[in-house]
Amino acid sequence: MTPVVVEAKVDIRRSPEDVFDYCSDPSHEPEWNPTMQRIVKLTDGPVRVGTRYTTKFVKGPAMIMECVRYERPASWSMRGDSRALKAGGGGRVVPTSDGAHLVMRMELEPHGLLKLAAPLLRRRMAPMFQRDLDNIKTRLEAAERAGDISSTARPVVTGRASVDPSGIAYDKNLAAVDLYWLPLGAGGRSVRLNGRVFEFFSARFQRRDPCDLYHSALEVQLGPSRYVIEMAPVWNERIKDRGVVAEGAVGHRQAGRFRLFRYEIRRWRDGRIPDIGEAVDSPRRLTSDPACARRILDLVSQVPTAVWGRDDLRTGDMWNSNSLISWLIARSGIETTSIHPPTGGRAPGWQAGLVLAARQINPSATETHTNAHPAHV
Repeated sequence: MTPVVVEAKVDIRRSPEDVFDYCSDPSHEPEWNPTMQRIVKLTDGPVRVGTRYTTKFVKGPAMIMECVRYERPASWSMRGDSRALKAGGGGRVVPTSDGAHLVMRMELEPHGLLKLAAPLLRRRMAPMFQRDLDNIKTRLEAAERAGDISSTARPVVTGRASVDPSGIAYDKNLAAVDLYWLPLGAGGRSVRLNGRVFEFFSARFQRRDPCDLYHSALEVQLGPSRYVIEMAPVWNERIKDRGVVAEGAVGHRQAGRFRLFRYEIRRWRDGRIPDIGEAVDSPRRLTSDPACARRILDLVSQVPTAVWGRDDLRTGDMWNSNSLISWLIARSGIETTSIHPPTGGRAPGWQAGLVLAARQINPSATETHTNAHPAHV
């Protein structure tokens, strides 16, 4: 079988040595790849040919990776294998007049029935891989602005710069708010089926064609800290420290007495979006303003805990995870008229958050006031 090959490129205003040292060390990958859940170095000493790691992504079995080429500061290669697929990859660093040109390549050979998904895998991986390189660029250039450092391994920090636990200097003004659109029921057949049934009857009642349904989540970067903001059932995540700030009922207020019918609002530091690998047209950068990012983080604890799936707030739309995200975006001051689900999709509950935010910002606003177009959400 021909491997699935994905390649991405980016120019970075850092020395080739800095770029090589950071990118060729897999222990940094969780900092720029949100689908990487954990990586553990199995061998002692610095990175070199033969250095081995065990990796665990958000989805899929664990994989053992080994460095098979290490030519500082020009190129490196890794290879690995798991029950699901074989993987290989690496990168090249070319000096430029103002920094370095980074090219990274990934080759995947799925096993078994996964071979049938190879074309889809290529289409999904390409934008995600480019996003990863953009994250590397953002992180390394922010470190350069922070303190004119010559190496990410042993930074010399001056002024307002600080050093995070991974040993890289960062700019305290580094900030980003990214929006993710996730297909309803991604990773779960029951939720997906129920969503399709709901949308079928909704479309019939409203005399329109059925749409793909999406729910949304935010990822907020502020300085060295990254937060995932999401509304989800209390029982779908076993990690204890997941930044829960509030809980609410699902379906009916009295039903919330039972764990099965409760949701939680998370502001999860270094958290994960479970189905991020299936996100569509994502991430979308909403702002890079530190004050706005901080405002969103502060607002999370103020979100109303209305009953999920009902319109108790009389907004004209049900309250759910999309309501949380649209409410935060609108209350933070980010312009919302250009924010829509992916083409052909719908985000039930989005209007509820916008209408409620408009009421709170301008109490004289009518219940139908909104900053978005109902046909798209």
